[in-house]
Amino acid sequence: MLARTRMLGVLAAAGVVLALVAGVGCESGESTPATDTTSAAGPTVLTVVGQERTVTYSMAQLQDLPSYTGYAGIKSSVGVVTAPEKYTGVPLESLAAAVGGVGSSEGVTVLAEDGYGMTFSHDQITGAGFTTFDPATSAERPPAGKLTLLVAYAREGGPLSDEEGPLRLVVAEERPDVVVDGHWSVKLVARVEVKRAMGEWSASVEGGTRSTITRASYVSCASPGCHGSGWIDQEDRRWEGIPLWLIVGSVDDGRTHGAGAFNRKLAARGYTVELIGSTGAKAFLDSRFVMKHKNVLLAGKVDGAELPPQDFPLRLVGPGLTDDKTIGRITKVLLRVE
Repeated sequence: MLARTRMLGVLAAAGVVLALVAGVGCESGESTPATDTTSAAGPTVLTVVGQERTVTYSMAQLQDLPSYTGYAGIKSSVGVVTAPEKYTGVPLESLAAAVGGVGSSEGVTVLAEDGYGMTFSHDQITGAGFTTFDPATSAERPPAGKLTLLVAYAREGGPLSDEEGPLRLVVAEERPDVVVDGHWSVKLVARVEVKRAMGEWSASVEGGTRSTITRASYVSCASPGCHGSGWIDQEDRRWEGIPLWLIVGSVDDGRTHGAGAFNRKLAARGYTVELIGSTGAKAFLDSRFVMKHKNVLLAGKVDGAELPPQDFPLRLVGPGLTDDKTIGRITKVLLRVE
C-alpha cells in the first residue's frame, strides 16, 4: 500500500523520552473523600463521567469540596522549566470517587475545552508513574513526597488566568521540590472521564543502548503535547502514534533524548531497522528511509480508538510503506548497526 500523507499531530523538539513520567486533603498531604453533589449553584465548570453516573460541578461546588494545596511546575519538551507555584484545587482521585472510583483496570481521561486530553493510569491517579525533575538543574530526580494529580482552581491564592483556567490539571507536591513533563498539565479542563484502560503491554527497543516502552510511557510520549503525531492513509483512516525516527533516536547511540538524540550521521551511513511482531512477522527498513520519512509512525490508535487485536499494541504505518512493511502487534525494534 502506497499511502498519501497528511500530518495531523505536532512534533515536539527532536528526541524522544520513553520514560514516564492522589491523595485528598484539606491540608497538604491529608486524604479525605469527595462529596457527591449535583445541585445547580452557578454555571457548570466541570463534568465528571463514570461508568454508571455523571456528576456536574459549578465553581462554588468545587470550592466547597475538601481541597489540597501543593506546588506544581513543568519542564517543556525543549527543556525549559517553569518553577513550581502554589495551586489549590480538588484531587483527581477524589473527583473520580464521586462517580464510583477508579479500579485497577481503569484509567481517567482529563479533557480540555478544545478536546485536548490526557489519560492517566490507575497508578498515576494515586501519584505513581511520573518522571520528575529538579527545578533548578532540570536533572531527573525522584520527589521527596507524594505526588497529587490536582484539578486546580487557584494559583498563588487567586483564580487562574483566562489562558489556563478556570480549571487546570497539575501534578502537585507538598513542597516546591520537583517538576514534571509539561504535557501532563492540561489547561482549560472541562471534563473528566473514568473508563476501562487498554491492556498492559511492553515493547523492547535495542541498538547502541536498550530501552523498554510500556503502555504508560507510550501514552505519555504519544500525547499531542509531547511527541505525538498523526497520519491519514488512502482509506481515510486516522493513525496516531510516535514517529519511528524518535524511537530509533532513543537507542542509536548513548544520547537517549533531547536535541540531537537521533544520530543523523550514523543514519546517513546506513543500517537496518528491524521491527518484530508477536506473531513472528518482521519488517526491515533502511535507516536512510527512516530519516527521510519522519511521519512513519509506530501507531497505537486508529480513528481515535486503540488498535484492534490483529494490530495491538503497535502497528507500523506511514507514507512510502508497502503492505509487507505495515506489520502489527509489534513488540520489538532492533537497530542492526555494523
